[in-house]
Amino acid sequence: MSDVSASAAIESDSAGESVSRGEVVAKYLVAFILLINVCFAIYLVTQFFVTKPYGNGLHAVYLAIVLATTFVLGFSTSCFWTGKTRRGTYAFFAAIAVSFAGSLVASLFV
Repeated sequence: MSDVSASAAIESDSAGESVSRGEVVAKYLVAFILLINVCFAIYLVTQFFVTKPYGNGLHAVYLAIVLATTFVLGFSTSCFWTGKTRRGTYAFFAAIAVSFAGSLVASLFV
């Protein structure tokens, strides 16, 4: 009887370990994507102040898209790091949706 309960406990521990390992991977992956997006946002902000022959209108649209995506990714990363995995996942997919919608809007200006 004790062998059955011990093996069940081991199986449940290994299943819980794989879930937490997946959460850790997701947490670091979203943080890495946020870091890349922050670097790109900094680049776009600095490029905004460079004079261009065609103006800054389209660049401002791109900058707004990147900043909105960065804020939503920041919220997603914050949720992942505080243990709110479901909310972080929803926010991550919302950031992807903001990015896609923004690229569609930006393509209308071209």
